[in-house]
Amino acid sequence: MIPTTEATYSYISSSSELTIQGMATDNVGVVKFSFLHTTEGGSSATTTPTFTASSTYSWSLDSNLSLGENIFQFTFYDEAGNVGTSSYLTISYATSSLDLTAPVSSSAAPSGALSAGTTNVNMSFITNEEAFCRYSTTAGTDFDAMTSNFDSSSTTAHSLAVGSLTNGSSYKYYIRCQDDFSNTNDADFTISFSVSSPVSSGGGGGGGGRTSYVSPVVIVEEYQGKLSVLSAEITETSVIVSWINPEDNDFKETVIVRTGSEVPSFYDYEALLALGEKVYEGDAESFTDTDVSQGDIYYYYIFSVNKDDEYSSFVVIKTGTTTQEDDDMALAGGNGYKYSEYKTLANVSSSIVEEVSHDEAYNIYNRNVEVDLNETSNRLYIFIITKSTKELNSQDKFAIAYFIHDGTPTTNILGAGERAGVINSYLSVFEDLPDSAADWKDVVKIANGRWPEQRNLEKEQAAEATHFYNIYQRNPNMDSQFDNAAVTVITYGLRPADRNMDSEKAAIKIFKNIFYHDPSSALDWDIVRAIAYSGATR
Repeated sequence: MIPTTEATYSYISSSSELTIQGMATDNVGVVKFSFLHTTEGGSSATTTPTFTASSTYSWSLDSNLSLGENIFQFTFYDEAGNVGTSSYLTISYATSSLDLTAPVSSSAAPSGALSAGTTNVNMSFITNEEAFCRYSTTAGTDFDAMTSNFDSSSTTAHSLAVGSLTNGSSYKYYIRCQDDFSNTNDADFTISFSVSSPVSSGGGGGGGGRTSYVSPVVIVEEYQGKLSVLSAEITETSVIVSWINPEDNDFKETVIVRTGSEVPSFYDYEALLALGEKVYEGDAESFTDTDVSQGDIYYYYIFSVNKDDEYSSFVVIKTGTTTQEDDDMALAGGNGYKYSEYKTLANVSSSIVEEVSHDEAYNIYNRNVEVDLNETSNRLYIFIITKSTKELNSQDKFAIAYFIHDGTPTTNILGAGERAGVINSYLSVFEDLPDSAADWKDVVKIANGRWPEQRNLEKEQAAEATHFYNIYQRNPNMDSQFDNAAVTVITYGLRPADRNMDSEKAAIKIFKNIFYHDPSSALDWDIVRAIAYSGATR
């Protein structure tokens, strides 16, 4: 029994069972009451049966408490249907002496500068007691105002994977933790680190002189330090690479380095030359490579050089020679699809997914010709490209326009609007538009309801700890195929193989009942798809 009339009560016992008693009065007669018991793990309401009316009613209930805060509210009803609600009663439950001390952190990592090219890192720290932690990128944010969870549950070992890191950038996370007794650190725990910039290389190359990882002045702004309008024609015995040189009086020459494998985007000319072979140097706008073998894949890294022997950042074409049987393969700018018989990637093996998405991605990215958009596809195209966080070159724009307007064999069923939505979902999770064949491969996978190769662990964590909980009022069980599917769809926007309009209409209604607004953002619509198709339930 609670021996107090205070709004807040501390209860220390080895047993979580507690009897709460009270009294309600009414001029006619109290006929029933209900109570709401809210804990850090969720809430549930229980209503007692109706009883004989009495102007004064003494009530009693037995409840099992959870560690930490337990909040009760009681509601009473009379015969006329009038309702009276009590103020909140907060019971802090502990099995031993009440903890009044906030968590203390130690052993925070990472720290210092990470190597250039690092795109993902695991942040971690230890607290001296079990706690639930949140983070912000703004110093001094209150725990209750933080919207991003560091943990999925209360623990002493805290860990969070973050991705999409950028060379030459610094990061700082401000963290606050709350223990099971609602004690919260007033000062931020901080984890800070940086990612180094690529190291410039000096010395000769490209006709002597110096090299530097900067875009030379010869490149007009429209091309972002790159040559424009690249294309590749493949035959059984050669690869013909074509481009347009920068229109600038300071332009000196174009240099092409060929490798047999892909390299990170921050590699400069000297680093690439150590891995590959310089196959062209001159001021022409075409190069024919005859030193190729059928069935092999080649990467052509193309630089422009100014009269001070400064090299631009590279542009790359990935292509390969054909055999007589592969004439419909379009690795670089062709019009055909080797795997055009596949109309969906649902219910096929992972090897087929990889091959088909690879084929379609390189058709999209290396098409590199102007697309005759209609009124609808042009409106969708403008909607997408205006969201870009960077200046898009012509190849990027052609790829986006082609995917929206024409689609691919496995994405044609979606229609232009839904294909634009797929790009929007990609942008939402990876925070940029696709600008490489590898990116487009992930777009094709998302459109077909398959996992992308890239991952954003921070967004996955947010989907688990925040979005899933907001929908289903519980934490996900990632061993459940339904909960796992819901988290995945929320994070990456995977499209269903078969659409069910009735399910989607019902899901939109559920979304509006939960969030009190119509779905509008990419994340909103990904949540709607999770509700409609994942199979997860409250």
